[in-house]
Amino acid sequence: MGYKILVTGTPGVGKTTLTQYMKTRLNYKLIELSDVIEKKKLFTNKCKIYDTLEYDIEDVEKYLEKKIKDRNNYIIDTHDPEAVSFIKFDIIVVLSADLSVLYDRYEKRGYNKVKTEENLQVEIMEVIYNEVIEMLCENEEEVEQIIRIETVQNKEPKKVEDIYKEITQTKQWKSTINKSLCKLETKQ
Repeated sequence: MGYKILVTGTPGVGKTTLTQYMKTRLNYKLIELSDVIEKKKLFTNKCKIYDTLEYDIEDVEKYLEKKIKDRNNYIIDTHDPEAVSFIKFDIIVVLSADLSVLYDRYEKRGYNKVKTEENLQVEIMEVIYNEVIEMLCENEEEVEQIIRIETVQNKEPKKVEDIYKEITQTKQWKSTINKSLCKLETKQ
């Protein structure tokens, strides 16, 4: 089986920017889960209050199980750890961002007030991080393997290159992905 990397966090923290960059750097396949749900029509309803798609977790799991059963390496971008809870990830990255920066991003995206407030509360309460622990980690050792990255510094977004470098400098990355990259280089 190939390597599986999860990049997750509240909407607006920089998941898509980072995963696009990682895809290019690592030459991994990228699954942006919200796009897949929309394009493959895996949603059951459009929630007007939150301006989001509602979907059946089992339908998403079935699709992903078929998609990732090959030997390819994958990066999965999602804000919903439950939808990917059946996958054993080699690396889990949880991104976070300053609330004022998130607020500005939501405003630029045209989020309504309810959706903005909900997402800010999710970030404040570290809901995504806690869901990752609850749904993807089986023990304390796995919790300690989660890579947590702040994507904003002094109210300014960090460069994607710097965020990627920060991730690749972690012991989790070095002990997992770096080993596989070295093996690939010696085989060639």
